[in-house]
Amino acid sequence: MTIKQRLALSSVLLIILPVSAFFVIEISLGYLFFIAPGMDINEENMGQFTTVRFVLFVLSVILINTMLILMLARSIISPLDRLSAATKEMGEGNLDVKVETGGRDEISALAREFDEMRRRLKMEKELNETYEEEKRHMIAGIGHDLRTPVTSMKGYVDGLIDGVAKTPEKREKYLKTIAAKADELDTLIDELSLFSRLDEGRAGLLTENIGLDQLLSHIIDEMKLELEESGIELSFENIAGETIIPADRSKLFRVFVNILNNSIKYRMHEKHSIRVQLSTADDHARVIVSDNGKGIGREALSKVFQPFYREDSSRNKNTGGSGLGLSIVKSIIENHDGYIDIESEPERGTEVTVGLPLSGGIK
Repeated sequence: MTIKQRLALSSVLLIILPVSAFFVIEISLGYLFFIAPGMDINEENMGQFTTVRFVLFVLSVILINTMLILMLARSIISPLDRLSAATKEMGEGNLDVKVETGGRDEISALAREFDEMRRRLKMEKELNETYEEEKRHMIAGIGHDLRTPVTSMKGYVDGLIDGVAKTPEKREKYLKTIAAKADELDTLIDELSLFSRLDEGRAGLLTENIGLDQLLSHIIDEMKLELEESGIELSFENIAGETIIPADRSKLFRVFVNILNNSIKYRMHEKHSIRVQLSTADDHARVIVSDNGKGIGREALSKVFQPFYREDSSRNKNTGGSGLGLSIVKSIIENHDGYIDIESEPERGTEVTVGLPLSGGIK
């Protein structure tokens, strides 16, 4: 019952109940004063009857009004008190407090909206805490990955200055190492810059209709010969035909090169196999990259898209990278309104599925 309905009912009862009480008092006193004792009606008896009737009527009106007011106040004030207490606790930072309500009036509706607001605030607080934790982790990762090549470069430069590299061959080796570390640093800075722009939505896409099948063929042809010399078999199966999608060619090039490089990096067998398959499903081009590498553990699989995350916590030079690769990949794909999914099993391999919206479908 709504508050308006309660007020309307109370107004009606404030009329009906006193009138009913008046008739009950009138009949009851008439019986007690005149009928039961068998007394005659006279001026003295009528005076007493009228006085008692008036007093009882006044008392009944006061009692009825008091009861109605208390009942109405309780139905309104109690929920407001609970709401006020919950507001105070929220103001003190407790977002776990709940306002229990099962009514259908305006205050119950307000309490439900309040509880929904509390729930959203709690979710935002948890998201902010997660973001801050990821931010701290990210800053630590940036510091580590920037410091490593700089420290190495400084060591080799000091070696050159101190004359440790006395032969031309050794000096050349030192200089090549410094150049490699500088390239590593340049790549890291480039990835940090791109990640920052993607995260802030400032990395605009130069979208055009491109042939995804041609892009994949180009990437695989570029990598295939070198990989075969390293004992890595790279194959491409196109079951979709010519597949046109709206995309930024350079950014998608980066996406698939990164995915393939990850597969190469985490090879397990001497004969490492990578299969790339292009198909279409549900108005999307679908690219599946699968391998027989070392795979990813279940716990790590849930974190692979986090910035600076690497399953190898030692961040050693064999696996390399900044830990930003898959974060960048995911951001680029989502900016194309696509999706990416990774399935993996340790020591059995990994399968990466990328979906991108079609433009013009299969021609």
